Amino acid sequence: MILPDLVLEKFKSVLLIDDDDLVNSMNMVMINRARFAEKVIAKNSVTEALSFLQKSSERENLPEMIFLDLNMPYKDGWDFMDEFKKIDHKSHTKVVMLTSYISIKDEKRAKSMEEIVAYIPKLLSPELLHQIHLKALGVD
Repeated sequence: MILPDLVLEKFKSVLLIDDDDLVNSMNMVMINRARFAEKVIAKNSVTEALSFLQKSSERENLPEMIFLDLNMPYKDGWDFMDEFKKIDHKSHTKVVMLTSYISIKDEKRAKSMEEIVAYIPKLLSPELLHQIHLKALGVD
């Protein structure tokens, strides 16, 4: 459901975590076109993303939204979530799990984690971003 008259405030910052540079670039363009966030940061691995988040561990420096690829080499999205739970002041950060293929098992696991607000196909669209924004605000 899209509410065209509802003007949503941009997120301060979002973090993209995907090992595919092309996917990160395409999602960054979509986020900017949709005016979803003021700042978009992209990281290519779980290790790189966790290092960035640990250096930014003060609440005001953490991204408000993380778009996380589930399937990556070495460490995957679940490995990221295990470590992300240990970061202080993460409570205002929401996670969207992105995947190339939908798995019922992974979807159930994602729904069981309070930090994850959505489990969706990998490439973003204005409609998906709008739905994510509403869901993050608690408007379903």
